[in-house]
Amino acid sequence: MKFEYIREFVTAAKSVELQQAAAALGISPSSLTKHMTALENEIGASLFKRKRKTELSRFGRLFLPFAKQLADLHDNYSLEISDGLPSPSGSLNIGMSPSQNKDKVRRIFGGFSEAYPDVRLERLFADERQLCDKVRAGKCDIAVVGRISHEEREDGLIFFPFCSYRLSAIFLKSHPLSGATAVDLQQLRYIRTIMDKESSDAGEMLMRQCRALGFEPVIEYTDTYQAFELVRSGEGVLLHTLSPGVLDKNSAFASVPVMPEITSALDLALRREALDSPAWVFMKYVMERENKDR
Repeated sequence: MKFEYIREFVTAAKSVELQQAAAALGISPSSLTKHMTALENEIGASLFKRKRKTELSRFGRLFLPFAKQLADLHDNYSLEISDGLPSPSGSLNIGMSPSQNKDKVRRIFGGFSEAYPDVRLERLFADERQLCDKVRAGKCDIAVVGRISHEEREDGLIFFPFCSYRLSAIFLKSHPLSGATAVDLQQLRYIRTIMDKESSDAGEMLMRQCRALGFEPVIEYTDTYQAFELVRSGEGVLLHTLSPGVLDKNSAFASVPVMPEITSALDLALRREALDSPAWVFMKYVMERENKDR
């Protein structure tokens, strides 16, 4: 029984629709359906009442608390295994794409550096398609990569969840939409759309979603400072993947989630033989941080 499939089942059980669960996991709905079918075949019972919805069957409701325990158990024993390892030191070379969400990545890197001051973080920037190859070849210890399906994952590498983010619209608090619980993309159709030039991956997801809704968005990329200045002067709306709490409550800006929900997820990729290396310690730190944030 694959722990990844059990985690996916727990996420699907908390979602309204399969597509929403797949987006949160960073995989396609067809892949999630295939994984849930495999899990059902192994268990010998249907977990959902309908395929398109995620309403649990009677067996699904019975299995859910055990699935949560299994996922937590996997996290706990993975962390316990590494507890006896010596305190890490030296350098940790982390590969990442220049277009990846910098806000969350930077905060996690900063927290790790505070927790492990004897480990020197070094970053290697490369095209995301090359990152797994560089980890396998030993050119970097660990890589931050966009989530890919289990079928597409590279042999010899282990993948762990790193972080996820959701696209939001940044308005001035005086804007009529600033107090909304969510803003529909159709409402932004005729508003000047601004994005940080470091958020090109989120921009691609936005383009696909808008095209699915029947219109072509016009996106202007600029640096973060200029983007906020344009919003401040009332010249457009900034679509960004800022983490919750980044905007101070006294800020002149308000962050409103975009609907349909546009999410993305990042994984950590490392070699299987990296169990006693700083790369494993970094992965452990990320897992502990995730457990605290639940």
